[in-house]
Amino acid sequence: MALALFDAPSSVFSRAVANRAGNPVAAGDSLRIHGKNARNFGAAIVLSRERPGRCVCSAVDDECSSQAYGSTMTSIDAQAQVSACASATSHRCSILQDLESHVDETFTFVFKPESAVTVTVSLKDALSETFYEVLLSAPLGGLTLHWAVNNWSLPSASWWPSGTVQVTDRAIETPFTRSESGSWEISMKIPELEVPRCLVFVLKVILSETTFDNWSLFNRFILASELVDAAEEIGANGMAFMYTWLRFSALKQLTWYRKCNYQSKDIAYVQERLASLMAEKAARGKDLTIKKFARLILSTLPRGGGDADQIRMGILNIMRENGIREGHRPGIEDHFLEQWHQKLHTNTSSEDIHICEHFLWILKTVHSGADLDVMAEMSKGYLDDETKSIIYNILGNRDAWWIPGELVKARKKLEKVWRGGLVQRDVMLLDIALNNFFGLSIGRIDKSALRGDDLCELLSLVLENCCIDAESEELNMCLKYWNKVKAEPRWTSTWALLAMSAADRIALSVEDYMDHIYKIVQPNAEILGKACGIAESYIKNFGEEVVRGQVLFNISGLLQRLQSILRGTAGLSTWQVVSHQPSAVGKVVVLPTLSSIQGLTYSEPHVVLTEKVDGMEDIPVGVTAVLCASTVDMLSHVAIRARDSQVLLSSCFSSEEFGSLKSFSGQHVLVNIGASGQVLVSECDERAEHDLKAENCTTHVKTSSIKNYQLEKLVLSEDEFEEGKVGAKSIKISMMRKALDKSVLLPPSIALPLGVFESVMNDPINSGVNSPFGFSLQRLKATTDSERIPTELARIRGLVRTKLTVPKDLKRQVTSVAEACGLIPTGAWENEDNWEKAWQAICQVWSSKWTDRAWLSRRAHGIPDEALFMGCLIQKVIATDYAFVIHTMHPIAKDPELMFCEHISKLQIVPGLGEVLVGNHKGSAFSFTVPKSNLEGADQLAWLITCLNLSTFVEARILSLPSKRVGLFAAEGTVIARSDSNGEDLEGFSGAGLYDSVTVDVSKEVVLDYSEERLIWDHAFRGQLLKAVCQVGINVEAAFNGQPQVI
Repeated sequence: MALALFDAPSSVFSRAVANRAGNPVAAGDSLRIHGKNARNFGAAIVLSRERPGRCVCSAVDDECSSQAYGSTMTSIDAQAQVSACASATSHRCSILQDLESHVDETFTFVFKPESAVTVTVSLKDALSETFYEVLLSAPLGGLTLHWAVNNWSLPSASWWPSGTVQVTDRAIETPFTRSESGSWEISMKIPELEVPRCLVFVLKVILSETTFDNWSLFNRFILASELVDAAEEIGANGMAFMYTWLRFSALKQLTWYRKCNYQSKDIAYVQERLASLMAEKAARGKDLTIKKFARLILSTLPRGGGDADQIRMGILNIMRENGIREGHRPGIEDHFLEQWHQKLHTNTSSEDIHICEHFLWILKTVHSGADLDVMAEMSKGYLDDETKSIIYNILGNRDAWWIPGELVKARKKLEKVWRGGLVQRDVMLLDIALNNFFGLSIGRIDKSALRGDDLCELLSLVLENCCIDAESEELNMCLKYWNKVKAEPRWTSTWALLAMSAADRIALSVEDYMDHIYKIVQPNAEILGKACGIAESYIKNFGEEVVRGQVLFNISGLLQRLQSILRGTAGLSTWQVVSHQPSAVGKVVVLPTLSSIQGLTYSEPHVVLTEKVDGMEDIPVGVTAVLCASTVDMLSHVAIRARDSQVLLSSCFSSEEFGSLKSFSGQHVLVNIGASGQVLVSECDERAEHDLKAENCTTHVKTSSIKNYQLEKLVLSEDEFEEGKVGAKSIKISMMRKALDKSVLLPPSIALPLGVFESVMNDPINSGVNSPFGFSLQRLKATTDSERIPTELARIRGLVRTKLTVPKDLKRQVTSVAEACGLIPTGAWENEDNWEKAWQAICQVWSSKWTDRAWLSRRAHGIPDEALFMGCLIQKVIATDYAFVIHTMHPIAKDPELMFCEHISKLQIVPGLGEVLVGNHKGSAFSFTVPKSNLEGADQLAWLITCLNLSTFVEARILSLPSKRVGLFAAEGTVIARSDSNGEDLEGFSGAGLYDSVTVDVSKEVVLDYSEERLIWDHAFRGQLLKAVCQVGINVEAAFNGQPQVI
């Protein structure tokens, strides 16, 4: 085990840690951290059983300090020479030799003279299970552990300590809780076979706000100034924590004065310093998120500076000039004047603006923040005459209808100032003030009275304004796309489809932008608010209020009105999906309003049909879907909570359609989202619901579908795929290879047949894994019906994913067969890194037998785990530009003469890989239906171009143009390991999504820019592409005797 320490706020130690690399640390040694600020510190505890008896060294240097907050912390095998490690950096920490020999030792980290954190690592046995217990103890409360494992990755949720919450996609936080002995502790119990290479953590200390006897706004601003650089180094979560903290302060949820006084000139200085630091970060921060949160922080701060001493001296002069005695001399009983004088003398703050009208201007120049009038005056020295003219014109015509356009013009002028040259806080604060006034101006416009063209122009203006400071490349893409759509001839049905695509794309981007703010701010509010005693109701709504306070929030109302008009013009679905989930199940309950069931908890899943959703409601536990007859703002309280809770939420714009759904009252239903955004409700029985309700599983497989097999070979080439040896995926690949002509290309593939996993698990090389694996299987088998998601599932997945070792013969055979068929280049898997990635993908496919949803599905249908065998189909991934899905018979209309395509006879098409389609990523694909008769004849290409160039529908019907946010693009030459069990892709049951498919190299997620997308703008290209896709559908269906196919 090795311990590595680093000073969190400082990139390097100001003084080297006492023990250097190569010197063993004795039990109980005190390792002191010396740095600019000792309120936060981090450490890494390396737990390695990969090479017993050898040491593992964790490097601590400038790189490691930053890595501890979000990048990679490297471990180096000491066998590669400790001296080489020492020469790599000037700051190394102690090494502990041999993990087993240091069990039950305690190590102490002193970060303040009066408080130390101790860490004890113990190896224990209980109930046939061996685990490590890591116990962290502190003498004081108010501490929160920000931590992760290995290279800042999330640990298995099965051993998260009580009270742990996920705060980012790479880290979690756990509060210290009081033990019976009176100390504050966190206890982690890590199964031996799941032990990570290391734990990395940072302590967040809230002692200042909660325990210091003398504390004030003045002290808070000083501390905030000291922590700005550290917060930036931590990254988005650090700056979000600073914003949450200072927003709580600005709203007076934190103490402003606690037995502590200060002079006006002093707080004016610290306010100016902090505001200037934040303005600098807003303009020059190391990434876009840092800039965004720095600007949000600046919006909460006073300006500072000014002639602050006049606040103190001026009151004395006015009182003396007017014969007012100071109020504290003998015989004078005017306590108000005495208290007023003393407050102005020692504790001025922004609240004094409302008390001292005589000093309004002086107070504003010191304590005002983004005040439009004050900032216009204070920043005029940095502006050219044209910019000043625009701003004074705004100040003189605040209620004019054309003001929003002038505000954007002024802000674009200011952007050139604060983004270039010397950053000045006054200019930044003026820009914030103009932005706030823009939001006020847009908010008071009656959107319902606007015509379609007015809404189009206003949407463009709001987007343009938000792009100035949102620090979002994606929003700039949306603005470019919308302006290009807006320039086309308007208000035909085909233009409305195009506009709907752009509007949907904007909506998804705004939703993602706002949800990101909410998800990173709200956990910080809960941690800080709870520690500081802030009211629970205030904490609960903190993140939502932050989101709704953004000027970008105005886009939601505009889109809501505009999309309704576009939907009617284009003849689109009557539904608007606000919270998109793949599906939902439950018993239908019909209500007049959603608010009528506030505070209730349902013991079984319910689908709610309600006439009205106000937007401020909470969704009760047990509700899986809310379908309403009223419009719902996509950034309303209820919408944010629905997405956060993964509840399907959708509005219906047809009173007739919504009325027909009420006939399902009291019945159990399945709710799906169709290809064009329509909501589909169908009846399902309670047994099917039992399987569906945990994670929307839709299986209908019967026990009799499971067949036995005999394992003969460890690896099969494609010509050896046979029923009983491989699953249905592999069988269908083999059938297609034989049935199709060479015009349809199929990537090469091999298979690890059914039973190989069991063979690997029983191999002597995995004897150390087989025992706990078998023990966990027995415990899983004994699970009662009351235990919906047993923790043993996660443990089994962890064992299979991370602990299996490949037998040499299997590796040799897989490599040989893969090279022979052209799946991989010769020698590719001789590289250990390349092979390890491939093996991890295979193991993840095997482990997916024990996903929660798969296990629930088998249990619901009475299929024992031992009857399900997981094979693995390995295929080459084509680095595609587009992916498609074809239903050669329309899946809803069930018309064999109508093909449905999603860029797809129905067709769907998306840029990148098909996971964006089948994985149900938010947004629409390019979708259309086409009669097969139109695909027969000599001039198919001309017909397709004619009917799909957005100038006429002819007999083909375009259902939607693409609006998905992201595309997934495969690495060149990579392969994919696909689940191929004997319990999926069966007759009448696909089992889609039950088991995993994993690319060896992670696909690149690209935010899509539709302003230059050929699928939308190049009609000839689109016609050629769709002709080729449709021809594939015709050929494949013909090859299988005319049976409808899903391709």
